[in-house]
Amino acid sequence: MNRAAALLAAACLLGCAGDSDPVPVQRYLVYTKAGTILIGDGAGRGMRRLTRGDYGLVSPDGRLVAITRPSGVDLIAPDGAEGGRLGPGRAAAWFADSRHLLVYRRRALVNADIDGGDSETLVRDSALLRGISVSPTGARLAYGLARRESRAGECGEYTDVFVVDHDGTSRRQLTHDGRSSDPVWRDERIAFAREPVKPACAMPRSGIWTMRENGSDVRAILRQAPRRFAEYGYYGLRPYGGVSGRRLFLAGIRSEWSDELALAEIGRGRIRRLDLDPHPRYRRPFYIDHVSHDGRHALGATCLPEAPCTIRIFSVIDGKARDLITGRVSSPHWNR
Repeated sequence: MNRAAALLAAACLLGCAGDSDPVPVQRYLVYTKAGTILIGDGAGRGMRRLTRGDYGLVSPDGRLVAITRPSGVDLIAPDGAEGGRLGPGRAAAWFADSRHLLVYRRRALVNADIDGGDSETLVRDSALLRGISVSPTGARLAYGLARRESRAGECGEYTDVFVVDHDGTSRRQLTHDGRSSDPVWRDERIAFAREPVKPACAMPRSGIWTMRENGSDVRAILRQAPRRFAEYGYYGLRPYGGVSGRRLFLAGIRSEWSDELALAEIGRGRIRRLDLDPHPRYRRPFYIDHVSHDGRHALGATCLPEAPCTIRIFSVIDGKARDLITGRVSSPHWNR
């Protein structure tokens, strides 16, 4: 048994009494500060040093953090205990079972089994990927993929959405229009970005659509981005997920810096960009990186040229943002 498996087994002995008494998931937030990864609770309180590294990804069950270093990917428990090494590459995302980790390795996206050490190539050329998302309850991957002929000689590119099991089987193409990308798995549906016309030299105006996980029942939340979100440094919309209990959907407005958080009203075809600055003549956007499982909180890092980065959490329900830290910080992640 390797070190990662031993850590999981030990944790289970402490609390896995049975299906009727499940172990509560521990929520953690991590970010990188000057080459050091810090960890705290899911709200960013009590931050402390965890280890050295480029960035960390918290597993869904909160028992491990995948640490990307120049030498490869290592596993660390929240208390700092070493959990094993997965070899070269860069951590991309955890599957919901907290046993399988997506890793960028050489030119491919592979699924690494942290218990057995085996890996399966899911996408051979990661340079063609246009967004990835793991299913919230199973071990499937949705991803956008560009055609190889899209690389040169065209103003736009042709992309579609696919799904595949973690072992590389049951691969299926869900869209066939050449203008769909950036899937986000939410419950039993997949949200994705779709251009209103085939890619061309026109400015991108991608809207947000959803479909069932088999590609059926395609519906539009916003058929296309409003013109103000498709000009002057903006390039359409990208989905992030729905808000539990509300008719709202979190979207990112693509910009040259990052995705600015916006709220779309489901069924009304309207969207508004957030402004965190109380002064009417100024605007302070919220740049989004991750959303909580219920969609009620967003985590983001604002990093602009010649300015320190700020990591903050935004409450969709309260409409307020809380700054965690400003300085040489980056790469926030959580399992909230």
